[in-house]
Amino acid sequence: MKFKFSFEIYIVFCYIARCLFFKFKNISRPLNIIVYFFKVILCCSFIIFACICMKAE
Repeated sequence: MKFKFSFEIYIVFCYIARCLFFKFKNISRPLNIIVYFFKVILCCSFIIFACICMKAE
């Protein structure tokens, strides 16, 4: 169960990272930079949440 949970987090993390990478490549306007930083913050909070869940088990 723990391995399955960890694997799902890894899949989601890879998907988020890939989205961030493509968004970063396409930045051209200030608005895109704001969106990018928002996604980075969201990604970091997700990683922290994942770590808390791992420790809770």
